[in-house]
Amino acid sequence: MKKKIIIADDHEMFRDGLSSLLHNAGPWEITNTVSNGIEAIDALEKEQYDLILLDINMPVMTGLEAAEIIRKRFPRVKIVILSMFNDLKNIQRVVKIGAQGYLLKDSSKNELVEGINTVLDGGTYFVDQVKELLITGLRSESRFSEVKLSKRELNILKMICLEYTTHQIAHEMDLSTHTVDTHRKNILSKTGAKNSVGLLKFAIENGIHRV
Repeated sequence: MKKKIIIADDHEMFRDGLSSLLHNAGPWEITNTVSNGIEAIDALEKEQYDLILLDINMPVMTGLEAAEIIRKRFPRVKIVILSMFNDLKNIQRVVKIGAQGYLLKDSSKNELVEGINTVLDGGTYFVDQVKELLITGLRSESRFSEVKLSKRELNILKMICLEYTTHQIAHEMDLSTHTVDTHRKNILSKTGAKNSVGLLKFAIENGIHRV
């Protein structure tokens, strides 16, 4: 069964163009498009979707405001921010909210498809420009000496940073997906991260992962 995607953007021409661009580009279907955050939430209440492509700057209710509500009320829906802006303040808020992806509107079709596929498969996808801003703006004093990760947890953390899915990690390490999920929860707890993006930030700050 194809995954169902909804697009939220206040520019009708962009919505229609993106819908056409992504049509038959992957194992999904674009089943709805809306023009603001309130319409997006109304649509999610009426129908089940797997992923929402969410613009940041929209009238009535912004994408970031909508994302916070969607994360709480519809936790199974994957959130990918799609914006022409890549300023650090917005990125930091996106990370805090727990969105799984951040794409730019001038991203290539291949990058859009790769990002959507990665998020639908359970991973996270932030374009390189966004990662660079996170590295530059979010460097802080290292906490690694205070965090005790086992060798296995460290290996799993490295794979998470490389955007491996739970199934891929399980296959590589010859573990069950349940065991991988347990280790992931332990790593999140030990590092104080809220999601995979937070783990990436922690790994970069502490020299565990380099981009």
